[in-house]
Amino acid sequence: MSSGSARARLGAMLRKLYHDAQAERGPISLNRIKADTGLATSTVNNWLDEAKKGAPKTRRSQENYRTLISYLEEKLGRPCFRPEQWELAIAAAVAESRSNRGGRPVRRPRPAGPAPFRRPHNARARLVPELIGREQEVEELAERSRCGPGYSALVAPPWAGKTALLAAFVTGHVPDDVDVVSYFIRHPSRASTAQAFLDTMATQLGDLVGGRRTRVEDEAALFALYEKAAQTSLSHGRSLFLVVDGLDEDAGAGLGRQSIASLLPKALPPGMRVLVSGRWYPPVPADVDEDHPLRTADIIPGFRPSPVAQRLREEALQDLTVLLAQPVGKEVVGFLALAHGGLGYGDLAELLERGGHAPVPEPFDLEYMLRNVAGRGLAPEDLDPGSYVLAHDELVSTAVHQLGSRTLASLEQRLHDWADSYRTEGWPPNTPLYLLNSYQERLRSTDDIPRFLTFALDHRRQLRLADLYRADLALASLDEVARLRPTPEVLAQVAASRYFLEREDRTAPRAVVRALALAGDMARARSLALTPKDPASKAVRLMVVVRELLGRDEAMAAELAREAARLAERARYQDALRAPAEELDVEGVIPEAAALLADVGQPDEAIQLLDTIDVSLPGHFAAAAEAASRLLGSHPEFAAELLDEVTDEADHLAFAGEEQQAVAVEMWIAVALADPARAEPLHRRVTELALALDVETVGPVAVDCAALAASALAQAGSDEAQGLADAAHDGMRTLLTGPADDRAGETLPRVVRSLLDVDGSPDRARRLLDEAPEEVTTRARIVLDGQPDEANEMDRLLAEIRHHADRGAGPEARDCLARIFKWSREGSGETAIDWLPSLAEALVRDGDQGSAEVHALAAGEPDSAVRVRILTHAALAHADVGRLDEALRCAEAAESVAGGSPWRGEAAPWTRKHAVYGDWWRRRSRTRGRPSGRRGGSRRT
Repeated sequence: MSSGSARARLGAMLRKLYHDAQAERGPISLNRIKADTGLATSTVNNWLDEAKKGAPKTRRSQENYRTLISYLEEKLGRPCFRPEQWELAIAAAVAESRSNRGGRPVRRPRPAGPAPFRRPHNARARLVPELIGREQEVEELAERSRCGPGYSALVAPPWAGKTALLAAFVTGHVPDDVDVVSYFIRHPSRASTAQAFLDTMATQLGDLVGGRRTRVEDEAALFALYEKAAQTSLSHGRSLFLVVDGLDEDAGAGLGRQSIASLLPKALPPGMRVLVSGRWYPPVPADVDEDHPLRTADIIPGFRPSPVAQRLREEALQDLTVLLAQPVGKEVVGFLALAHGGLGYGDLAELLERGGHAPVPEPFDLEYMLRNVAGRGLAPEDLDPGSYVLAHDELVSTAVHQLGSRTLASLEQRLHDWADSYRTEGWPPNTPLYLLNSYQERLRSTDDIPRFLTFALDHRRQLRLADLYRADLALASLDEVARLRPTPEVLAQVAASRYFLEREDRTAPRAVVRALALAGDMARARSLALTPKDPASKAVRLMVVVRELLGRDEAMAAELAREAARLAERARYQDALRAPAEELDVEGVIPEAAALLADVGQPDEAIQLLDTIDVSLPGHFAAAAEAASRLLGSHPEFAAELLDEVTDEADHLAFAGEEQQAVAVEMWIAVALADPARAEPLHRRVTELALALDVETVGPVAVDCAALAASALAQAGSDEAQGLADAAHDGMRTLLTGPADDRAGETLPRVVRSLLDVDGSPDRARRLLDEAPEEVTTRARIVLDGQPDEANEMDRLLAEIRHHADRGAGPEARDCLARIFKWSREGSGETAIDWLPSLAEALVRDGDQGSAEVHALAAGEPDSAVRVRILTHAALAHADVGRLDEALRCAEAAESVAGGSPWRGEAAPWTRKHAVYGDWWRRRSRTRGRPSGRRGGSRRT
């Protein structure tokens, strides 16, 4: 129905009256209307919802509609439209509704309106199995998200059930006319810092706004993004609701650092509302302005602590007491309380071993102990699902009080020694993620600034994070370094590291994204899926995550499928020349997204998306037919019409020309697969066409059609498949013995596939490939052998990680992840970051301290060629700034390392000359064709 329909016009009139009345008298909730008029809230919402275009049909509903008009005009104090205008509009809407009853409105291509935006942050980890007795509170939150005050606050004691309520709301109860972004604070962890909030909001709001994601580095940029996001929601007819849970756990509050609360908007843009939760104490942080609306937020009345939450509190504290009574349990609790981040079972085993425990508990034993004794007091860490934190800050404070300062100091020193051991080893591949990131956060939160700077600026740590596709974490710590020490020397190091890390923050292979989804690390899988620059590739990779979620987490699958659909819709306007897709198979991204929407239970959104494309295009028909197969149950008429379109196009192509006949066969096969009721007549058409074509006349097209038909009929169990496979085989042999044809390499894989499908044995296919010229068999041999060896290894690792994830074996799953990361780097031909020489040059320009670090950098590099380059660049930089003695020392060291390698004859002597003669030699060497460097980060050769 078009936006100019009679029902749409009536709805627009009612919404104007409703908005004018609220502007005059303040918020008028649906519950208030129900109390005053007796009209059901669902009925009123249906009439007010622009998307539903609800209209009265029966005589009684028309009277109720007039009752609502009178009620709202009474609130407004004047008529909004003349009575005759209302009556004409109601009559037209009723007539239109009745004319469509029993029939299906004419489909017209229309732009797909974006689905409501949902970002639950890490709310799913906070969900409880069942939310008991909170129906009234959920309805209250829904009302406030639509038309409540600018700031609302849910204030209650600890363990009252605040987090469980908000997690349930943002994951399943947000109204359709509201976009939601959210943030759940957990202390102690990185999630309790202002920087983490800034990064998360930048990602969520940037996704809502759309377009190229930009880095948000301060509150000014964040406040501008709030405004853009609110405008985007309003343009879609929705409001924007920001939910922040746990402000009382804000790590920056009262410690002289920036608080999360200070990053909440002071001047709310139109259409935006904010809900925060916390305790009565501590108060709003001091860095929040006195006139900030957060200080006068409207407190939600009548919220009572949940008896279930209170019982959980008592059980968790009892579990903690049991652990503290055991020698091993005491230390485990201490490390969890000190860590300020998640520790895995293997991490805890290593820490216990450093304490001299004999025998050292195995990770399996620790897992058993913690899951059975303290399961209620633990929660998965947001950054690494395989690690755990104490689930509530009361448990942390209780543990700290019970353990005492002497025990905690001993455990803290052991934690530092553990970190130092991995740093001394150069952050090897088995380094725990906690030490690469959360440990730095702990150093920062405890104001151990010198140690924090040492670890954050360690280039080897940055390299390791980049190898794990977490360059974003290294960049975040560099931001904090720049804020803490904005000296020229430190800023130069930060700039050099940032430049090369941003260059290195490249797209992870799709298999890595899938592996993370299999392991349950959905946040990281989604983040990596969105790393490509173009929306089509983002959508393709996000759909990989959705497919792994099907049957495991339907709510999150639906949320990510909607996001993929939004990206797919944006891809229609993608300029393939200016922003080419990073993925290869993006042509059918819109119908593929529609099929996934149908899979996750969103058929209406799938139909809306399919209505925006021509489903019969070569790049669309296969995925569109698959989407239609998903819609046959819920929307049979639409699915039938879509399949009719594809079939009609195939019928046309079959007689349009020889080059199109293979496409026609593929289209018929796609429809037959989508709807088994159509299979028999379509298989008949496929067979007739394939047998009618002669290879001598039409060449590879005849072989293509026969091979495609053979495979389709073999899957359907038809006896005619054998004859078609024989025809494809004989036709391919004719092609191979005739004049060279560029298309043979494309046809041969189809023939091999048909022989495998029909024969059940690879013998005939292998003999055919042995007869063929080697240059046309590459793709066909991949079909024959399955996949290349590398892909077989990846499939094996993915199957292994699925097995471990299904049985909850976290350490084994993470070990598989590490091997997948290693495979993805080595298998793709990628090498370690090639920026150490340029970093050395930047360090030299920083001064004496940087010069000393260069020699340590070179000493720690095992590759002699890289070591020579580090020293060579350092010598050049020393000479540039006039430190000729130091330049000569670096040049001689480079010459010594080079030994008898080719470097001895070229790079090292040249840098020695540069050290002696300075810039004069550089200018002279350039005129004679010697290697020279360029400023501005260019690599020296």
